[in-house]
Amino acid sequence: MVKGKVTEKLYFTTDFYENQTFLPDYINDFIEKNNIVPGQGLIKPFKNTGYDYAYANGLISYSPFKHFNFQFG
Repeated sequence: MVKGKVTEKLYFTTDFYENQTFLPDYINDFIEKNNIVPGQGLIKPFKNTGYDYAYANGLISYSPFKHFNFQFG
């Protein structure tokens, strides 16, 4: 996780997670059919019945005025 304040009005944050998991059969069926973990993305096999996948996100926040804020992410 990286967070930073560029100026008093501009802020950013980003995260990256590496996951290994074992899931119930009904989710495994979906993964095998679509080659993705629901809500996450592409997968690689992990051990015999698990999955390895990554998750990343980011956000830029800009506050031009005291009570007004834009967020993109």
